[in-house]
Amino acid sequence: PVDFLTTMASMMATLGSNHSYLMGESFVVLGPEHADVCANAGWKKSDVKQFLFEHARVPHRLLKLGRIYGPATEKYDYWPRWVDRNNDDELVPIARRAEDITIVVVGGAGRHSAYLPGWGTRSVTRKILH
Repeated sequence: PVDFLTTMASMMATLGSNHSYLMGESFVVLGPEHADVCANAGWKKSDVKQFLFEHARVPHRLLKLGRIYGPATEKYDYWPRWVDRNNDDELVPIARRAEDITIVVVGGAGRHSAYLPGWGTRSVTRKILH
């Protein structure tokens, strides 16, 4: 799963997303075939979350260039305290913790998976009655 998840982490860690700035909850939607790759290697959802948390990161120097948030990154109080805002080489995660990455498995045949970034907020779920 390392090759596939490295590609997913790269897609998640983009300047075009608010996540490196706001670190909200996000979803990774795995197709059944990608989920099988992980499961057959003995990986649980928690392993996938941890891998993505550790690898979906953007160097602080790039974040300082980007968008409306970039110039103020050294002042962010919602980044984890361990993120060194004064270090341009610091790799900033797209989430505050691995648990902020929700993994769901959906779909049919084919290796089709997706990343669904949020807006820096928490998801709300509710049961839908038929």
